[in-house]
Amino acid sequence: AHAVLGLCRGMLGDLEAALVAYRRAVDLGLKDPQQAFFQLGRELFLQEDFHSAIVVFRAGIRALGDHLDALLLLGMALQRVGELQQAAEVLLYLLSIDPEHDEGLTIYGHVLAELDCYDEAFDLYERALAANPKRALAANLLGQLHADFGRTHLAIPLFEQALQSDPKAIGVLVNLASAYRAQGKLDECIATFRQLLQQEPDLELAIHGLLFSYSLAGSTYGEAMLHEGQAWWARNRSNSKAATCTSKNPPLPATVLRQGKKLRIGILSAEFTGHCVTTFLNS
Repeated sequence: AHAVLGLCRGMLGDLEAALVAYRRAVDLGLKDPQQAFFQLGRELFLQEDFHSAIVVFRAGIRALGDHLDALLLLGMALQRVGELQQAAEVLLYLLSIDPEHDEGLTIYGHVLAELDCYDEAFDLYERALAANPKRALAANLLGQLHADFGRTHLAIPLFEQALQSDPKAIGVLVNLASAYRAQGKLDECIATFRQLLQQEPDLELAIHGLLFSYSLAGSTYGEAMLHEGQAWWARNRSNSKAATCTSKNPPLPATVLRQGKKLRIGILSAEFTGHCVTTFLNS
């Protein structure tokens, strides 16, 4: 009863009261984390309330001892909030308990890749796949790491391996299509993006990748690009005002015209580094 009370308090956002109830449950002899801290921590994690989940997992481990699933989710929550060094320490501790924990190996590898420890990340992903060849996440992350280093010939088989375990994995399909494009295999790239849009018709990432790939393919896909771009816009335009602003010279805001001021335009972009967009906008 105290454990369930703690779960309810936690789900209502009162973590302090939840932890008091859980500690009371433990004092009365409750030992199963599934009935106490872990259950609440998992729910908070799924709700993407990672900071609260971290508090609960740590309290549970202190009260009940080591619990592999709690350690894994604690490491993942720390990763999500950017505490990579702490995440690495937690996951390394998990692997000291179970060195062949394939999920632990995978997530630890992901954390190390974010810390630019690429050699260690490669090794961990390969160990995770050796422990469980059907681990789609490990195959995808290893493939992406190879792709980041320009080894798309090694990445593509790994993405295909991941899709055998999870045929509808959005991230894997995007990575596979991008790898095909990097190799100049535009037909295969476009077919993969189309496959993704069949299962997720409104996925912006997929339509962006498809239209960009069309733009590289010359006139071959010109009609398809126009048709699918117009269809996307018709389904997803956000308001009627934007839809009617189709003239070459849309009206300026009235306040700008009245005051005779120049119109200032701000551009927000992720590409102001080595990207060609920088060259276009340099002047």
